[in-house]
Amino acid sequence: MKKSLKSFGLILWMYPVLLVMACKIGDKEPEEAIPDAAAAVEEAVSDIPVNPLKDAYFGETHLHTSASMDAFIGGNRISTEDAYRFARGEEVIINGSPMKLKVPLDFCAITDHAEYLGETFTLTNPGTPGYDDPIATQMREVDNLEDGLALFVKYVVTPNRTGEKPHPDFWQGFESVKSQWRKNFEATEKFNNPGAFTTIHAYEWSSAPKAGNLHRNVFFRDTVVPDIPFSAVEGRDPQQLWEWMKEQKSKGSKVFAIPHNSNGSKGLMFPEEDLSGNPVDADYIRTRSEMEPLIEMMQIKGNSEVYPKFWPNDEFASFETAESIQNY
Repeated sequence: MKKSLKSFGLILWMYPVLLVMACKIGDKEPEEAIPDAAAAVEEAVSDIPVNPLKDAYFGETHLHTSASMDAFIGGNRISTEDAYRFARGEEVIINGSPMKLKVPLDFCAITDHAEYLGETFTLTNPGTPGYDDPIATQMREVDNLEDGLALFVKYVVTPNRTGEKPHPDFWQGFESVKSQWRKNFEATEKFNNPGAFTTIHAYEWSSAPKAGNLHRNVFFRDTVVPDIPFSAVEGRDPQQLWEWMKEQKSKGSKVFAIPHNSNGSKGLMFPEEDLSGNPVDADYIRTRSEMEPLIEMMQIKGNSEVYPKFWPNDEFASFETAESIQNY
């Protein structure tokens, strides 16, 4: 008997974190096609009392929905809007059962993979070109672990690690990427309620050269966002991502990135040399510190901070640790 697909993929990946946040709403119109809701947000924010003590807020900075193809193959059919409803405390049907947080979150960022936004737009919208493609149909209908893993390895892991054939044949090009990115943008704006539940425009950049995980979640502090995100298909080197972020900043975006799963990077997340073989220098360090002021240390996959074989005297080093570093 084949294993249940539920053992392969979680329907909703939630990685709670504790942050101290001070929000500032931008006042510049976006220069791309996505509409700006800054005026309405500013009006709502003006009624929120200022707290100089900066309370601690609990939220989500790493969440995938059905708009991430790896999650979709694993059985995730939760829409962006349903994910926000769940995060703010509403009941959502997951795997056929009602699920609800005991305590609603204060803020939420949905970080679907930029590399597959076009594919998932096709997968989730009947009637779109490519929807009835045999591979797309397989991804929607897969119902067991073995077949799910095979699709995951062929269409997600292998392209991610090799950089070759980054998209399956049913991919409809960058217009489909823009369409899904717009859907995520609109849902993020719809559920943003400053002072009660704050949503953050975000996505994941998912590079894995030499099978080393260099993934980053990219966040925008306001509504000045591009009409399409920069993915690892356009650039697999973090320095290429940083250059793109600099360009967005020059256009008025307030953007930063948070790396994650450094334990799965095979030593590439904190290198002595960059991916081109050049020694890490002061300019590299200054740029990285500006673009990446934080790092994710814990998520559902495990702890990325320490590893018991490196710190044998730390009794907590093995607590919920992701073991992927063993393949270094």
